Amino acid sequence: MGFDASIEGFLLAMAQIAVAFAGFAGVIGAFSRFTTDARAVTFRVRAMVALSLHALLMAIAPFALAAFDLAPEAAWRVACGYAALQAIIVSAALVMQGMPIFREKLLRTAYLNLAWNLIGAVVIGFLGAVTIALLSADIAPRLYVAAIAYVVFLCAYNFLMLIFSIDFRP
Repeated sequence: MGFDASIEGFLLAMAQIAVAFAGFAGVIGAFSRFTTDARAVTFRVRAMVALSLHALLMAIAPFALAAFDLAPEAAWRVACGYAALQAIIVSAALVMQGMPIFREKLLRTAYLNLAWNLIGAVVIGFLGAVTIALLSADIAPRLYVAAIAYVVFLCAYNFLMLIFSIDFRP
């Protein structure tokens, strides 16, 4: 497909981090007591798992496309189109799941930041995919890994929000 060793290593590292975040979400969600509403915790766990899966699939997509022996520019365009479609689907699903929580005045302020991050992910994913599709094969891989890094950042945000809502009292 035409990516150098640094991009290959970064993609593999992002895949491993995404799997780790998904695992942490399950462990934290299953074995912890929380100080916030159970629906809020459920939403955070779902968001973390969905975003982790999104990052994982984005990270392994270039390796899957490498098996088809496409030209580098065509392969990166396919990967970027797939990533943009996946970002829109994941973000739409999270917003739909979060809307009942967002409507409640008590929890609205706690989730406003997350909502803006998800909306930003959709906008950045879509605009990034369109931009990447029009750029050369030299720039596209670097922007692609930047998009994956942003999704992993959103996973880390949800992870921190889960950690801060844990009740550590005995």
